[in-house]
Amino acid sequence: SLEQHMVIHTEEREYKCDQCPKAFNWKSNLIRHQMSHDSGKRFECENCVKVFTDPSNLQRHIRSQHVGARAHACPDCGKT
Repeated sequence: SLEQHMVIHTEEREYKCDQCPKAFNWKSNLIRHQMSHDSGKRFECENCVKVFTDPSNLQRHIRSQHVGARAHACPDCGKT
């Protein structure tokens, strides 16, 4: 929801990566980010922080979360 999303605009980031300086408001985002430290092939969404190990999962995500979703964009950053 938009309410949950607005949390990302706060300063405090509780979930810190132990391999780099990045920190996140949501544990799920930290887990996704930690995939970026793995040596395997990754497919990153250009519209948000999600990372996938399979290109078909990335395409499904884009279709379901971003295509036609601009009406529900965050007023601060434009993310959907």
